[in-house]
Amino acid sequence: MPNVLGFSLGGYALLVAIGDESFRSLISGEDEDGEPSPYMEVNAAFVHFILMQLASVICALFSSAYYFKLDPNGRVAGVINDLCIPLDKLVLVGNFLGYSVFIYALLTAIAATLAILRVSSWYDLMHTDRIKKEKQRSNQVSKDASR
Repeated sequence: MPNVLGFSLGGYALLVAIGDESFRSLISGEDEDGEPSPYMEVNAAFVHFILMQLASVICALFSSAYYFKLDPNGRVAGVINDLCIPLDKLVLVGNFLGYSVFIYALLTAIAATLAILRVSSWYDLMHTDRIKKEKQRSNQVSKDASR
């Protein structure tokens, strides 16, 4: 997971750098109704992806740092038994929560990837439109010059 986190941070830096200034100004800024801009929605998806990876790494560090065997006759096991919580079930719940965070962090990669695809398609559309307009202008100039 740390490798994925480093790769994600690099990808986020590239996402912020996508397009030129006119493209970023086109997709950024709040709407009239106060909705977040498409630029912020894409950034939010990527930041969520990175934060979930961090949560996964923290869960792994926590479980690794606090892994120990409980003496069934010890005080901690006695307190857990007094609370009527079977120790083996408590371990299963902890494992389930940690693994769930890990899987969710990996699945948020889909949302982040689709967000990048969305921004790239917007940039491609804007660039294609710009090229068409330049061709129309050059054709018009050619027609005017030939008259």
